[in-house]
Amino acid sequence: MVFVGEGVAIMVVEIRGKEVKLGITAPPEISISREKVKKKEKQEK
Repeated sequence: MVFVGEGVAIMVVEIRGKEVKLGITAPPEISISREKVKKKEKQEK
């Protein structure tokens, strides 16, 4: 587990071949989103 700042933790949940699934915990006031999702949202606007 890696801690980033106050109350944010990132952990490896699963490794399958070349793919890694991460789990992120953070306080509700911190927004978490993937770059891939943000790019898609930007293209839809």
